[in-house]
Amino acid sequence: MENWIEVHKDVIPPGKYTTVVKCGEEDGVMISLESREYSIKIEFGALSALRILDEGMVLHDLYCKSEFEKYDADKFANTIYKVEGGDFEKFIKKITGETVYDYIEYKHYIIITLNYYIEVVSRWEPGIEVVSLTEEAFQREPVDK
Repeated sequence: MENWIEVHKDVIPPGKYTTVVKCGEEDGVMISLESREYSIKIEFGALSALRILDEGMVLHDLYCKSEFEKYDADKFANTIYKVEGGDFEKFIKKITGETVYDYIEYKHYIIITLNYYIEVVSRWEPGIEVVSLTEEAFQREPVDK
């Protein structure tokens, strides 16, 4: 059964974010979210798997309906969720071998923005940096690698 868990709760302020995703061998996955009020950087380090879907494509049962509806009710205010038992995780386990997946301790995350559903499978917890564009204040959650 698919289960979504809010992670880094209250770190990313709710908002209508535009998205830039950068992926490379040296820096891994870096996701930038921008709104009028905040600039957010999410860093996963070395990438194992990445899936990005336009929100308009997610119309039918890609995700567990009860989990999706639970967070859709508040318009995905948390932005980032850890997913356990999801189809993308099962696919990655199938092609890597479940023993390898579990040994490396991969984690599956989904980031939901105004226009995209971004899924990341990585062995690293995301590092998140939030910069207020209105107060010039900034809050940082360190990258644990």
